[in-house]
Amino acid sequence: MAGGTNIFNSVISGSNPKTIRWFYNAANSYSGAVALNDGTDANGSFILGVTNSSLAITNLKVADSGYYFVT
Repeated sequence: MAGGTNIFNSVISGSNPKTIRWFYNAANSYSGAVALNDGTDANGSFILGVTNSSLAITNLKVADSGYYFVT
């Protein structure tokens, strides 16, 4: 969905305080994954919410395809 928006939601359980961080990897693996940062990425997409239970990516590009996960 090039140019569109995608919102990822997660449900976090466990004891407080909870620390959330979103990661990305082109391959289906935790190994080599990159921690995301809020702001414009190298592809020109805008990322917001990297430390929240919901992650929004706007102005999507084909290069943004991959695996997104939270720890």
